Amino acid sequence: MKRSTKYQRICDAIKNDIRSGYYSPGEKLPSERKLSQHYNAAHATINKAVRELVTCGFLSKVDSLGTFVTKLGSSETPISGKYCLLAGDPGKSGEFGEIAIALLNGIMSQAAACGMRTQLVSTTDLHNELLRYSLFPQSLAGVIFWNIPHCNESLILNCVEQFRDIRFVLLNYQLAEELGRYDNFYRVYNDDAEVGALAARHLLKNGHQEFAVITFNQRWRNFAYRADGFRRELERCGVSNRLIHQYYLNFEGSTSDAVAIAQDATEKVLKFASKTTGFFTINDYIAVGIKRALRRHSENKNLELIACDNAVPALSVLNGFSTVAIDFETMGKRAVETLTLAEPPSVYKISPDLITLEQQKNHAKQYRC
Repeated sequence: MKRSTKYQRICDAIKNDIRSGYYSPGEKLPSERKLSQHYNAAHATINKAVRELVTCGFLSKVDSLGTFVTKLGSSETPISGKYCLLAGDPGKSGEFGEIAIALLNGIMSQAAACGMRTQLVSTTDLHNELLRYSLFPQSLAGVIFWNIPHCNESLILNCVEQFRDIRFVLLNYQLAEELGRYDNFYRVYNDDAEVGALAARHLLKNGHQEFAVITFNQRWRNFAYRADGFRRELERCGVSNRLIHQYYLNFEGSTSDAVAIAQDATEKVLKFASKTTGFFTINDYIAVGIKRALRRHSENKNLELIACDNAVPALSVLNGFSTVAIDFETMGKRAVETLTLAEPPSVYKISPDLITLEQQKNHAKQYRC
């Protein structure tokens, strides 16, 4: 009988651990260094075994995130035929930011739990029409667009129109929902209008009567929806328009520039609309600038800021203010569900969470890396 190689024995050991439940479906596998220690094998052997199990469909691997356990069927045969493409690009730094990592963590864990394999592709690849055909075979469960800038809206629609038998899911936190209606086109995104409305209800509940919303003077639609949702909810609750002050920041520089500009804008609000006590802003680093200004007026105990935080791990930067947080990991999970359901909804909105001062410490500890 042919003697098995060391890497094959490691493959069998990992398979047995998956079958026994030691590694659960959707769970992220430990690093290869830790696997080397656990199975008492060289790193090269572990690496080869992991690559083999990825090929067989027992594991699913994504660069920058790690390796995930794939759910097995009752026959213990991995479902390797169906897979989905994740079309998107890292930011300007070439690395995934907090939002992208949260989205991908949700996608990967849900895909692994469903026995679906994944493949990352760049939007550059999809611009090549010949390459699209090779990327969209019969075994493709669908395409998830994530981390997509405004300039690629036409690319999305071209793919949707060209491949009508393939499902396309847009993870939308910056693109408008009015991109057209197609039977094979689905949207999963955070309810930005509700972000603002939730903040407004929180400030009203705390007794504030005059308000300021500080946002960007830019075309990012999600920020506009948040600010508009805040104003509309206040008006719906009977607040006069003259008691709602909206300020647009002219900002095209770095994050530190936005902090300084927001701080200056807040000082102007406090000077020219001195009865304003309830502040709302549309993201976390503008909130930092507002926070600095409010702390300079600590003698006024009525001042309160509530901000929208783009990713839960960043909560700690607000340090003492309530937050409306967006669960991007859940958004990623819902995208994969859209590819697996027989009749998924065409639009799935992720509701934001209000994280009060009392909850903030617990959330920061829970999500701290």
